[in-house]
Amino acid sequence: MENEEPSSIEVTDLLDQADTALSMAPRAARWAEEFTTGTHLTERALQKRSAPCIVRVAVVGIADACIPDPDSLLRDLLTTVVDDCTGWLGSPSGQTRRNELITTGGGP
Repeated sequence: MENEEPSSIEVTDLLDQADTALSMAPRAARWAEEFTTGTHLTERALQKRSAPCIVRVAVVGIADACIPDPDSLLRDLLTTVVDDCTGWLGSPSGQTRRNELITTGGGP
């Protein structure tokens, strides 16, 4: 959207971070590649299973991390996600998707 602050979570930054992490652990990268070869993730599967699991693991990981203030990091994560989703749902395609979810009562 025009005149909107850029998201604090940029996809290209995440991809760069993932590439860096995988380059530091080549055996893990090879395992991940072999594990996902031939798989296909649908939007419905992402919404129903994968995304909720990713969120649970991230939240537990942050909460259990040996860092000075995990609560602050969890609050920042929640705020960022809410802001990002609000921006997406406010966009024309996001608004259409929101309306679809409301009328269908869930997912595709």
